[in-house]
Amino acid sequence: MDRLRRVKPHSVPCRVMPNQGHGGYSPNPCQPPRLGQWQQQSYAGANMRKISAAVFATCIASVTAFAFFHSSLQNWWHDHESLIDDGDGDGDTPPDPDFWITRNTYPTGKFDPTWAAQAAVEERAMTAAIPAGVKTYNKALVPNSPLTLLPGHFVPLGPMPENNTQNTYGSVSGRANVIVVDPVDPTIAYMGSDGGGIWKTTTCCSLTAPPANTTSWQVVTDVPEVTGLSISDITIDPHDHNTIYAGTGDLNFGSFSFGAVGVLKSSDQGQSWRVLGTDKFSPYYAGISGVFPQYQAIGKVIVDPNNANNVIAGTKTSVYFSYDAGENWTGPCYTNAYATGGTPQRQDVTGLQAVNNGDGTTRLYVAIGTRGSATPVQSDLDQNGSNGVYRLSAIPSGGCPATGDWALLNSGWPAGTGNGVPQLNFGRIELAISPDQPNTMYAMLQSLQTSPSTKYQVLGVWRSDNAGDTWVQKASNNGTTSGSTNNILGCESSSFGGGGQMWYDARLTVQPGNPEITFLTGYDLYRSTNGGSNYSDVTCGWGTKPTGTLDHVHVDQHALAFFPGNPDKMLIGTDGGVFYTENATSTAPLPSFRQLNTTINSIEFYFGDITANFANSATPAIGAGAQDNGCSATKFTGTPTGPVQWTSNCSGDGTMNKIEPINNVWFNSSQYGSLARSLTYGNANPLSGSFSTASANTGGTWGGTGDLSASIFAMSYDIYKWGVLDAPGSGCTTAGGCNHMLAGTNRLWETTDLANSSATTMRASWKARTPNLTKQNLIIGADNRSYINYVAYSFSDPTVAAVGTNDGNVQIVFGLGTAATANCPATLPATDPNCATAVNVTDNNNVLPNRPIFGVRFDPQNALVAYAAVGGFNQNTPGQPGHVFQVTCSAYNCPSFTWKDKTGNLPNVPVEQIMPNPNLPQQVFAGTDWGLYYTDDITVNSPVWYAFEGFPRAMVWELVVDRGFTTLAAFTRSRGAWAWPLPNAAVGTPVADLSVTNSGPANSTVGSNVSYVVTITNNGPDTAQNVVLNNPTPAGLTLISVNGDCAILPCNFAGIGNGVSKTTTITYTIPAAYSGSNPIVDSASVSSDSSDLVPANNTASVNTTLPGTGADVQLTISAPATAPPGKAITYTYTVTNNGPAAATAVQLADTLPPGLTFASNSGDCTSAFPCTFGTLAPSQSKTVTTTVCVPKNYSGSNPIAFSGVASATSSDPVTSNNSANTTTALITDVIFLDDFESCP
Repeated sequence: MDRLRRVKPHSVPCRVMPNQGHGGYSPNPCQPPRLGQWQQQSYAGANMRKISAAVFATCIASVTAFAFFHSSLQNWWHDHESLIDDGDGDGDTPPDPDFWITRNTYPTGKFDPTWAAQAAVEERAMTAAIPAGVKTYNKALVPNSPLTLLPGHFVPLGPMPENNTQNTYGSVSGRANVIVVDPVDPTIAYMGSDGGGIWKTTTCCSLTAPPANTTSWQVVTDVPEVTGLSISDITIDPHDHNTIYAGTGDLNFGSFSFGAVGVLKSSDQGQSWRVLGTDKFSPYYAGISGVFPQYQAIGKVIVDPNNANNVIAGTKTSVYFSYDAGENWTGPCYTNAYATGGTPQRQDVTGLQAVNNGDGTTRLYVAIGTRGSATPVQSDLDQNGSNGVYRLSAIPSGGCPATGDWALLNSGWPAGTGNGVPQLNFGRIELAISPDQPNTMYAMLQSLQTSPSTKYQVLGVWRSDNAGDTWVQKASNNGTTSGSTNNILGCESSSFGGGGQMWYDARLTVQPGNPEITFLTGYDLYRSTNGGSNYSDVTCGWGTKPTGTLDHVHVDQHALAFFPGNPDKMLIGTDGGVFYTENATSTAPLPSFRQLNTTINSIEFYFGDITANFANSATPAIGAGAQDNGCSATKFTGTPTGPVQWTSNCSGDGTMNKIEPINNVWFNSSQYGSLARSLTYGNANPLSGSFSTASANTGGTWGGTGDLSASIFAMSYDIYKWGVLDAPGSGCTTAGGCNHMLAGTNRLWETTDLANSSATTMRASWKARTPNLTKQNLIIGADNRSYINYVAYSFSDPTVAAVGTNDGNVQIVFGLGTAATANCPATLPATDPNCATAVNVTDNNNVLPNRPIFGVRFDPQNALVAYAAVGGFNQNTPGQPGHVFQVTCSAYNCPSFTWKDKTGNLPNVPVEQIMPNPNLPQQVFAGTDWGLYYTDDITVNSPVWYAFEGFPRAMVWELVVDRGFTTLAAFTRSRGAWAWPLPNAAVGTPVADLSVTNSGPANSTVGSNVSYVVTITNNGPDTAQNVVLNNPTPAGLTLISVNGDCAILPCNFAGIGNGVSKTTTITYTIPAAYSGSNPIVDSASVSSDSSDLVPANNTASVNTTLPGTGADVQLTISAPATAPPGKAITYTYTVTNNGPAAATAVQLADTLPPGLTFASNSGDCTSAFPCTFGTLAPSQSKTVTTTVCVPKNYSGSNPIAFSGVASATSSDPVTSNNSANTTTALITDVIFLDDFESCP
C-alpha cells in the first residue's frame, strides 16, 4: 500500500531546506537442480522457476535465518584504531571502527537476529526469474565486440584475477581465510573466502606459470541452501574425506564482521550442502546492553579423531558440541568461570585442537584469545580476563563438560593469565600442535604493549613438550629472551614482530614430519626452524620480492595447509588470495611461491563503471575500486565469455572508478576522498597511463575544516554522461566530452571542467555547490558520521542531481552545471550566486524512513522523479518501513513533492543501490545485501519484485548502465563484477524510425498567442538513442512556453523506446507590430544517434495565416499556342496584387528562352527586364507585353517555354502564385505566316 504525502517545502534558491525533526541434483529437498537443469518456461517475457510450497516449508525448517552478514560488512579494513596507514604494504588507510555499523543500525544502534530470520522467510517466498522486455542482444549483431554477453543471465567479468602491479603482487584475488587439502586425494583442495563462499579445485597444484598452470578453482556454495558466504574455517572429517564442515562468519575481530549462519556440511565433497545448528548459531552476538550490536562467528570447527559423530565448534561465545555429526548442538560450553558474573569476560575461541589420547578418548585444547582492546563498536573487547589455553582431558559422550573439567594451562605464561582480570599485555592466542609429536604444542600471543612499541604485534611464542602442563617462552618481540633482542624478524621495519595487526592476521602451524619447524602468519609468512626460538620473514610482501620466488606474495596472511606426505608442499591464504610452494623449508633461497588466483573471482568491490556502448563497442572497458587490492580495470580483447584478468591502477583500498564516455577520461579513487585522473589511460590498448591528483584543492582537500571527506572511507562521485553530443546545454561536446562531475562529502561538490589538461586548473574548478546536506546528528564521540553516501545526476538534465545521506536525508539539487567562482558557504546566507538550489525532500522522514540512504537514482526520462535505496532494518523505524522509495517533484525546484513506498515484496534487508532500465523506465533493479532483485513494473502501487535468476547471493554495492544503454553492470562484495545486456537495448547499429507531427491553427491574429503541438514517435524497431527535437522560433514571434515532455528547446531525450511517443506544446506571442512572413511557418525536426529507416518523416511544419496583413502578388502569362520561325512572338504578363495589403517594391523578371532575341517591352514597362512597378495597391494590376524574335534557322527547344517571376518586399501570404509559365510551338504553316510580324 502506498503511503503518500504531499508537502510544500520552503524552497528558495541557494538554500537547503531545514530538517524537521540473494551441481547436480541433490536428494536434499532443499536443494533444487542447478541453473540449466530446470525446464524453462516463458511467463510474460520472464523465465521463472519456483520452489513448491511443500519443499519450501521443508527448507524453512532446515535452513538458517539469513545471516546479517549480508547487511553487515566484514571486518572493514581490520578495524584499526587510527586514521593512518596500517603499514601492511597495501597502502590502505582503515576507517574508524564504527564506520560501517552506523550504515545499518542507525538510528537506534540496534539489531535483533529475529529480524534476519523473518527476512529469510520473506525472501524464500520470492520467485527467481529473468526480467521482461525484448532481448535484443545477439552476438552475431556485434561481430567486432570482444564480449559475449548472455540475454538469459549475468556474465561474470572478473577480475579473475587482478594483476596487482601497484605492489608487484601480480595476480591476486580476494581474502582467503582458510585452506584445506584432501588427505586422500591431494589434487583436491578447498578455500574459504571472506564473503565469496567456498571454492574447490580438483587439479591442485602446480608451479607452472599461467596460463599453462592447470590449477582451476570453482565456487561450490552458490546454492540456495548456503546463505552465508563468509567462511572462517573448513575441516575435513578424518573418518571420511568426502565429508566437509565449514564455520561461517568472520572471526577476525572486525567491528562489523560477517555474521554466522551456522555450520555448513557436505557429504559429497562440496556438491551439495546443508546448514546445521541454525537454532544455536545466530548471526547475533549478545554484547553489552546499550552499545552497538556485534556479530557471531564460528571461527573453528573440528571432528573428533576417535568418533565421527563428535563435532566441536569454537565461536565468539565459547565452545559448542554436537554428538550426532552436527544435527544438534549443545552450548555455549565454557572453559572457565568468568563468562558470567558481574563483569563477564569474553570467550572468543581463537584456537581449537583435538588430540587422540591413544585409549579411544580424545583430549581437547581451546585457546580463548579475545583481542584485548576495546573499540567504539566492540566495547567489551578489553574484557580478556579469560584469555589462555584450556585442556579437556576427554570429550564427553553428551552435554557440556563441567567448567571444572577444564584445566587452565598457564604454567610459564605471563602472570595473571586466565585469572578473570583483563590482561594489559596480551590479546589473541593462536594454538598449534605437532601432528607427529602431539605432546609438543606452540602458542602465539598478540601483544598489547605500548612500551616497547609492539602493540598488536607478536608478544611472543611459547612452547610446551608435555601436552601443555608447562610452557617456555621461545621467541619474543621485546628482547626479554636471553641472548636475543628480537626473535621475529621482518624484511622491513613494518613487518617486524609479525606486523601490527596480529589480532587479524594470526595463524600458527607446525610442519608435519618435524615438530621443530613452525610457520606463523602476520603481515607476511614467518618460519622458525629451531623450535620456535627465532622466526624469519619468508615472503617479504611489503618490500622487494625475494630472490628466486616466482610470484610476490600479497601481505596479510591468514591460512596455511600442508599436503599429505609432502611437507614441503604448502598452500597459504592471504588478503590477495592463494599462493603455493613446493619448497616450504628452503632457506637459501627462500621458498618460491606461485599464485593460484587466475580462476578465483572473489575481489571485494565498492563502486565501478563501464565504458560507453559497452555491448556494442570493439573496445569495451570496465574499472572499479576494491578492498585491500586498490583500483583495477580491463579493456576486453579476444572473445571472452566470462571473467578475465584486470590490472590495478591505484594502490591501497580502492573505492571507485568513473569513466567519462566521449574522450575516455578515467578517474579512480582510494580511501577518504583521494581522487585521481588520467587523460590518456582509457585510450591506450591495453589500458595504461599515469594518474594524477584530482581532488578539490580549494581551501584544502575537499574544503578542509568542516568538510567530512576525512571521515568518508568510500566517497561517492558521478559524471554526467547522458547528454546529446553537442546539443546546447547537454553538458557533452565532441571537443570537451562530458565535462560535469559531482562529489559528495557532507556537501555536494561539482566541476564543469573535468577534462582540463591542467591538473591544477581542474582541481581548482571543484566548488562546493551546497552547504551541509545532512542532519548533522550522527556523531559518535569525536567522529561525525553525518555524510553523503551517494550522489547521482539526473539522466535527462545536467542541472539536476540527488544525494542520499548516512543519516536519512534525500536532497534534490537544482541549478547545477554552471561554473561557480567560489565555494557555496557551509552555512547559507539569504542568497549566494555560487550555491545551487538544494531542496530537502526528506519531509521529516514522515514517509521516507530515517535510516541510511545508500543509493539514489532518477527516472531515465524525468528529472523530477527520483528513487532512494534505504539501508538498515524496518524494525529500527517501525512507523516508516520499507527499502525502495520514489519521490516526484511537482516542478523544477520542487515546490511540492510526493513520496511513494515501492518496496513491495522485497525482503527486509538493506538495499544498497537502485537503477531503472533507461530503455524500459518501469523496469527497476535493486542491489541488496542478499543479491540482485528487479521489478518489471515500478509504476504499480506495490511492485512485485523477483530475485534475478542465477545471480550469486553476494552483496551488490553498485549498479551502473553505460552511455548508450546497452548494459547493466553489477559490482559485488567478494564476487567481482558482472554484466547483463539490457532489454530493449540497441544492439549493433541502432535502427529506429523516428517521425514527427506538428499541429496548429490555420489562422490567427496579431497580438495573440499561437500554440503548436509537436509529437515525436519512435516506430522502432530499436530504441532511438540521444534524440533531439528542434523547433526554431519563427522570425518575428516571441517564445512564451514549452510544456509537456519537453521544458526547453532544443529538447533532448537520452532514449525513446519502440512505440513510445513524446508530446510537446510550444506557445508563441504574435506581436501587434508583426512584420514577419505570412503565413507563419512553424517547423519541427527530430534527429538521433540511431540510423533512421524513414528520414522523410523527420520534419513537419504548420502554416498559420494572419488575415489583414500581407500582399498576395499574383503573376499570369499568355502567349500564342503556335508560331512560325523567322517571325516575332508576343506574350503578355499581368502582375496583380490580390491584397489585402499594398505590395511594395513589386518587380517582374523574365527568363528569355535560349536561341531567341529580345525585341521590346510595352505597356506598363517599356524597358528591358527586370521591370519595376513600385507599390501596387490592393486589386491593382500591371501588364507588360514582350516581343521576341525567332530566327529562321532556330534549332532550340520546341515548344518554346516562356516563364517569369513576380516579387515584392512585402510579406506574401501565397507565394505559390508568384511565378507563371507557358509555351509556344513552332510550325511552318504558310497559311498563317502573315499573322506574325517580321522580326525587326
